[in-house]
Amino acid sequence: MQEQLFRVRDRREKGWFWVDNDYLNGYARFFGGIGTSVYLALCRHAHIKDQVCFPSQRTIAEELGIGERTVRDYIKQLEKYKFIKIERHKDPRTKKRLANTYILLDKSGWIKPKARVASGGKAVVASTRRQVLPPKETNVKETNFKERIKKLKTNSFSFKGR
Repeated sequence: MQEQLFRVRDRREKGWFWVDNDYLNGYARFFGGIGTSVYLALCRHAHIKDQVCFPSQRTIAEELGIGERTVRDYIKQLEKYKFIKIERHKDPRTKKRLANTYILLDKSGWIKPKARVASGGKAVVASTRRQVLPPKETNVKETNFKERIKKLKTNSFSFKGR
């Protein structure tokens, strides 16, 4: 058997970021894959010392391949459940909105959602009611071929004029 060589990742390189294990071990399922991706994008952009970042919602959307509205909705949810704090900034002269600053908060203050968080802030609730479907009309439409053949045999046809 031929020995295959492989390279173990080098942890000294700077191509990494921090995320709390508790998020992935318990909270990620409440925010789903997209919400978790938004949180991970914020973690990725955060400065290592102060856990502050300021990526635009457009940047996050482009990195993840999702819409800006989806990013905005999940950022609101992350703020609601105390995963992040948002500092909104405006230009004092023009009153125009500037980039938000996001602060990643300590896990001791996180609030656990009761149900899975969906885009738009609505919880996903499983429906127990089944859809009512009309009965099949297979026999009503007389699609049974044996029945049709029987009717054809009992009826006499006249082919006059042919």
